[in-house]
Amino acid sequence: MTVQSGSDVVAEESPPVVATVFPIIPDNFHFNDTQEPGDRLKVNVRNPTGGAIIHRAIAMLSDA
Repeated sequence: MTVQSGSDVVAEESPPVVATVFPIIPDNFHFNDTQEPGDRLKVNVRNPTGGAIIHRAIAMLSDA
């Protein structure tokens, strides 16, 4: 899994987080970054298996 926030690389080629329940805010949010206006949030996930996998990502955004 690779997470990019604008020009910042937040996580690069890390294993995806496996969760069985909906995350608790803010305890289960694993990556934090401050974005500038107009920055793109990009999450890339690679499937290393031969089977079908469902990946879900949640982004909590706020303006300060």
